[in-house]
Amino acid sequence: MTVVCGTDFSTNANEASQIAARIAQRRGEKLFLVHVVQPAPTDPAGDHNDFLISSASTALENTAAELRALGIIVETDAVIGSPAHEIVAHAPDDTTLFVTGARGHSRAAHWLIGSVAERLARIVPHPLLVVRHAHDLNRWLDGVRDLDVLIATDFSVVSDYAMNRASLLGELGRCNADLTYIEDPPADYQFYGIEGPIHRRPSPLLEEVLSKELTKRAETLSWCRNVATHTIFTFSRPTSRIVATAENQRADMIVTGTHQWRGVSRIWHESISQGVLHATSANVLCVPYAESATAEEATSEAPRSQSAEALPR
Repeated sequence: MTVVCGTDFSTNANEASQIAARIAQRRGEKLFLVHVVQPAPTDPAGDHNDFLISSASTALENTAAELRALGIIVETDAVIGSPAHEIVAHAPDDTTLFVTGARGHSRAAHWLIGSVAERLARIVPHPLLVVRHAHDLNRWLDGVRDLDVLIATDFSVVSDYAMNRASLLGELGRCNADLTYIEDPPADYQFYGIEGPIHRRPSPLLEEVLSKELTKRAETLSWCRNVATHTIFTFSRPTSRIVATAENQRADMIVTGTHQWRGVSRIWHESISQGVLHATSANVLCVPYAESATAEEATSEAPRSQSAEALPR
């Protein structure tokens, strides 16, 4: 089994590589380090690209030599192309986890070309850990502190799958979870069959049902030492409330599922995972539902889980 980590040798990327190595060590897996060289726009002979690949290969081997001190197998590869696509394309078949730094380049570059982390989240076939605060993760892996995790749920099969796959964190160290549901009043009223006008305050009946749903899911989080549940009533964008809640709770990590909408679907469906990755300052674990779904399921609507039952009228 393999943990894959993309690096551009920036400070943030080097910290992510260290975290990836420690996770591989803890899980008894090997580490695959990959660096992607973006091709030179004018290099018909390919000489400059060859030079970049050679330089990157040397830098990768130097990094790998340091990480092998942890007693793990580290393999490397330097390739040419688009970073996110090539990282996934060259990942070994036995990959279990992708790890990347949040942003290796300047914020200005991020606005121009987008974050590699955000692009990876759209296409990875397995969970993606985006490292922003390596210091907190290192202290957690050292057993010095617990990891406080906010798990965002909407009771869909996508978020339920993400919640279950997040158990990999419990295999690495002590965790506490805050299972948070962001209410969408119009959708919730329709799904649970609540009639009448929608007020700008929570419906007691809806709150009771949502509390039961959250409690049911919280009972499955046996890998957490402590589990809290919250519902947040809002008419604003759910992404902003998830990020704000994580900041208020001082969460070390946000766990979110991703449907990986593509093409026209991305235009019509708001991506919670993309919004969280773009706005939060916390570490993020993105779990693709496609990891467990058939191709047909992965491109269809994400329904409520069967356990989320409508209210009797």
